[in-house]
Amino acid sequence: MRLAIRGSQGLHMFQGPPEYAAEKTFPSETSSKCRAMVFSRDGNRFAWVNGSVLRMVTWHGDSQNWKDCVIGERLERTTYMQFSPKGNILATWEVYAKREGVQPEDLHNLRLWCSVSGKLLHAITQRKADGWCPQWTEDEMLCCFKSSNNEVLFYEANNFGEVKARLSLPKLDSFYLAPKGDKNTLGRITCYLPGQKGGPGFGKLFAYPSFHPDKDVIATKSFMTADRMEAYWSSDGKSALLLVQSDVDKTGASYYGKTQLHYVDGDGDTALVHLPKEGPIYSVTWSPTAPQFLVVYGYMPAKATLFNRKCESVFDFGTGPRNMAQYNPQGNMVLVGGFGNLRGNIEVWDIKGKKRVSQFEASDATAVGWAADGQHLVTSTCAPRLRIGNGFKIWHYTSTLFYESMLDQKVESSRPQNENVAPALPELWEVTFQPASKGVYSDSFPILDKPILGGIARKIPEASKQAYRPPMARGLPASSFKLHEDDEPAQNALQLIAAQNSKKSGGGIEEPLSKSAAKNKKRREAAKKKKEDEATTTMNNGNAVPNVQGSLNNVATQSGKCDTSGSLSKDPEAEKILRKLNDKLIAIQKLKQQQKEGKQLEKNQLEKISKEKEITMEIKNLKI
Repeated sequence: MRLAIRGSQGLHMFQGPPEYAAEKTFPSETSSKCRAMVFSRDGNRFAWVNGSVLRMVTWHGDSQNWKDCVIGERLERTTYMQFSPKGNILATWEVYAKREGVQPEDLHNLRLWCSVSGKLLHAITQRKADGWCPQWTEDEMLCCFKSSNNEVLFYEANNFGEVKARLSLPKLDSFYLAPKGDKNTLGRITCYLPGQKGGPGFGKLFAYPSFHPDKDVIATKSFMTADRMEAYWSSDGKSALLLVQSDVDKTGASYYGKTQLHYVDGDGDTALVHLPKEGPIYSVTWSPTAPQFLVVYGYMPAKATLFNRKCESVFDFGTGPRNMAQYNPQGNMVLVGGFGNLRGNIEVWDIKGKKRVSQFEASDATAVGWAADGQHLVTSTCAPRLRIGNGFKIWHYTSTLFYESMLDQKVESSRPQNENVAPALPELWEVTFQPASKGVYSDSFPILDKPILGGIARKIPEASKQAYRPPMARGLPASSFKLHEDDEPAQNALQLIAAQNSKKSGGGIEEPLSKSAAKNKKRREAAKKKKEDEATTTMNNGNAVPNVQGSLNNVATQSGKCDTSGSLSKDPEAEKILRKLNDKLIAIQKLKQQQKEGKQLEKNQLEKISKEKEITMEIKNLKI
């Protein structure tokens, strides 16, 4: 396992655990103008731009060395690079700029290179940096990118001389190609069409090569308040999550706008993913091996929840300082952490066992990534996010620190010094592990929940984790007060607490309630008590014999039967069921009214309407 390290001191390849030494066969760069670097998905190719030329090296396992290959001259302005899934094509992009005396065909800023021969295969003009990269299916049988006239062009088998299909939609904003196809199609694609003149925007799903805007739409979702949409495809290419974002929340509830998450699939099913906590959505990620996805959302402390394809909650990770989630390549563990404006909290969870195996802090880290073996992590503090304390650390997932490298905070001698300008500190820009093909590393390793031996001490002492105590709580036991009222433990911790409380009271194990459910239960109990008090007062005013205990059952016995409009009943359970059925009927009537007004209803809403007769019969039976 190797790491590529890019910064103001050049580009270097570094051996990961267990050697931690420089890669001797790699042609390191000392230029401080290395703007971009990238590994292929199998890790056998690596490319970078050194400020003048684009270079690529290929790993030869038989001779255990990197073979150098210069691809293109005059590419010093290259900003972004990306390999195709199989590594056959290298795509490069640079900022578009007009130059005098240069032919229009030489101004193309998006170029596709053959990674074997180094020859230029295709070049077009792509003015925007957003969505610059062509999109491929994993087998590279299908490739697409947006042309200058806002059409999506499709090519097969990397043959860029013939356009196989065109997707042309008015005001097309963004599109996302699924990683896989099936026996019916080479691939599926989702598109976002922004709303026009106050109308709704639309997210549409098509199957290649049928792209008629009306006849060939497999699934569609409408969004009234949306400025942009991002799509996240599952690893099998059958389902997609649409993250819809608006810059301004017109209700005034949030300064940061509003986000929603929707589900669509190749069968035409759509649904809104209901998130229990209000607030922005920070991260959405699919499991690489299972039909499940994890969402990090809500105002801080943020909540993390694992869902299945039916958009049902599978496991609740509780709340904490987090804004991202990242599966390891094997898919058996997930990292839930908080970086950027958070302190670098890291939680590693065992997905199958549904338990947290470690929690530690990588202070001031700006990025994190898994190694190809799925057991090691690299955290880095990089510029321009932070220009002080740049460096990186290699961890075992159990929180054991194996290696720490901090840049020497001295003035760089390679940069010209000026008395009127502050001296420049060395900067780290990017650190990434070398990936590997599926199957190179086993996924059957045992998942440990305790730190392993062989670690090192941190060079920078860890900040104190002692929680702040308000003056009125100092000197009291920790259980006597709660610092954060919004904190919620994970689902398995709630079940453990409920089991312990039940054991102490001698009762059976009850299902633990979430914070919102507990509030609703308290509200219902208060309403029930108020209703009982009003009923007792009414009986007393009617000269009925009052009950000393104030029991509802005794009062009901004295007064006889009553109707379901709020007075007493002989059978409280029947009355409760009747109220619920009436609420369902009211909801059905509202849905039918929306259907008459022309609103397109969801699949689950139509199922509710179909149960109207069944609910009506239940109400009649209860009244009898």
